[in-house]
Amino acid sequence: MAEAAIVFLVRGADSNWRIGVERFAASFEAAAAGSQCRLYVVVKGFASMQAKQEAVRRFSNLGPTVLETSDDELDIGAYRQAVGHIQEDLVCFLNTHAEILASGWLKKMIVALQRPGMGMVGATGSFESLSHLDGRFPVFPNVHVRTNGFLIRRVDAIAMLAARPITGKLDAFMIESGPESLTRQFVRRGFEVAVVARSGRPYLPPLWPSSGTFRQFDQSGLLVGDNQTRTYEEAPWKTKRELVRITWGGYIQMGRRLSWR
Repeated sequence: MAEAAIVFLVRGADSNWRIGVERFAASFEAAAAGSQCRLYVVVKGFASMQAKQEAVRRFSNLGPTVLETSDDELDIGAYRQAVGHIQEDLVCFLNTHAEILASGWLKKMIVALQRPGMGMVGATGSFESLSHLDGRFPVFPNVHVRTNGFLIRRVDAIAMLAARPITGKLDAFMIESGPESLTRQFVRRGFEVAVVARSGRPYLPPLWPSSGTFRQFDQSGLLVGDNQTRTYEEAPWKTKRELVRITWGGYIQMGRRLSWR
């Protein structure tokens, strides 16, 4: 059996799904995972069989397992529906916008997850709070692993996602960064969470602002990119500065470190 499952989501309702499929498939082919893995392509929201088959065909040389889910529960809901069909003990979830940026990326994440006491690792993390949208969100600094690309054990994925109804974007945001986020569930159980950089180094939350990953400097430490990292990369300096502020606040400054646990 493969060491890990890679779950990539393709949403046909997105107007630019072809771009996302090609970007991910090309990056997956170019950057060796470094570990034995099985690719699961989860398709949803396609208006026609022809378009769905076109998406699946791009992965034909990779021997994927194709799963189809409903399109009424956003990305997290699709992950929840898919995980019941997965046999591998470790599951790496990658959303529609994911782009692999370095060879050995999966191995680096697996090694980090297998460290004693580690519950969840991701390619990016953030301190951003959405409390301005809903008062239930924890205030800044709201530590959370972003769900654009993360690795957890299958048993945890099943347990943590099974009873979470998702009726809109707010519910999905809650799972990522709300008071009962995946990150906070692991922390309450006594586990650590980490961001894994391109070097393979796992960073615990106090060091996330200096990991060279999400919305930091030139993001040269990114292991997996996404639409948000690309938006930052292409933004003018004034916009970059604002994105850094809402993500890291004063913690981006040298010498100021988050009090953690």
